Amino acid sequence: MSVSKMLALWNLIPGGMRANLVQESLLDTAAALSAAMIKTYKKEGEKMIAEVFSEQGRNQGETLKQRLGLGNTLKDAADAWKIACNLTKLKAKFEKTGENSYDAYHLNCPMHEAFKKYKISCSIACFPMVDALATTVCPEAKMTVVRKPTLEETCIKRLSL
Repeated sequence: MSVSKMLALWNLIPGGMRANLVQESLLDTAAALSAAMIKTYKKEGEKMIAEVFSEQGRNQGETLKQRLGLGNTLKDAADAWKIACNLTKLKAKFEKTGENSYDAYHLNCPMHEAFKKYKISCSIACFPMVDALATTVCPEAKMTVVRKPTLEETCIKRLSL
């Protein structure tokens, strides 16, 4: 028996491993539920998914503002995006692309990976969620898509005023 398995059986699972397993399972569940809703309810299912993820984005924005003391500027909204990426193991490169804009290049995205397994676009969940997160932090912020995701490639999003 491996040491890792033995420790896991004794509930001595390192926090990082526990978090990774939980996150992967939750993302796969969200993708599977989304695929089932789209299959059953078509466009109405996509709308329901977007509403649920939008609400989650608002909740995340409020939580980050309260717990981390974020303000309500565009920079605070961009920081909220960065923090959310860090929390979800999304690897992204952020660039300030103008006086009032930031681009987010998703280099590796766990949500994209989970959703492509079911051959559906992660944009139905991600775009409403990150838009709601950003506008909860900075109501004047606007999220636009620079490059739409495909099953092969992640997206590029812009946050601006």
